[in-house]
Amino acid sequence: MALKAAPNPADSAPVELARHKPQLLIVTQNMDGLSERAGQANSNLVPIYGSVFAIRCADDDCSYAAQNYSNEPTVLGLAKPSQNISSVKQQLPQVSKGSIPTCPLCQSAILRPGVVWYGKKLPSKALKSIEDWWDTPPTVDLVLVIGTTRTSFVCDALNQGAAIASFDFFDSQDSAEHVIIYNDDEWLVNGDVLRTLSELIREVNLHL
Repeated sequence: MALKAAPNPADSAPVELARHKPQLLIVTQNMDGLSERAGQANSNLVPIYGSVFAIRCADDDCSYAAQNYSNEPTVLGLAKPSQNISSVKQQLPQVSKGSIPTCPLCQSAILRPGVVWYGKKLPSKALKSIEDWWDTPPTVDLVLVIGTTRTSFVCDALNQGAAIASFDFFDSQDSAEHVIIYNDDEWLVNGDVLRTLSELIREVNLHL
């Protein structure tokens, strides 16, 4: 399903910004690979939750990792009819233990998606790359928060004097203003992010 999806304007707009600001860092919670397919360079991107196209060994002590960009799932028996993929009434297929792929390296544990499960720690490699970026001049002056709530990264940016611009998904019913300013350091860009993010970055690029 992720392979059938195409990048939207909110995926493509940061790509344009990165061409003018090569030091830009995008910390994304997305696991669908749409940022990469939109043209975002890996050097600008940190997918903190991993990727649905990544495969790894379920044993944390095993180093096996691979990619699967085919139309077939890693466990073929888990394939669901695409026309009912979002139906909550559709039952998950029953899969025998013998049909689950075993790690080809350790040959004991099963293979699993290379994503962060709920309640698990974020990968240390991703966190280190973010920390290294924070410590590299110049200082951060602006953070765009798109499609998520506050995170520790946003708090860190505020503590370092950065301004925060949050993007809404929809027009707020209680305001007709395009930009709602909370204070000198924080504001909300009101409206569908598919439109507003592209418009803002287009304006920024004209002045860079």
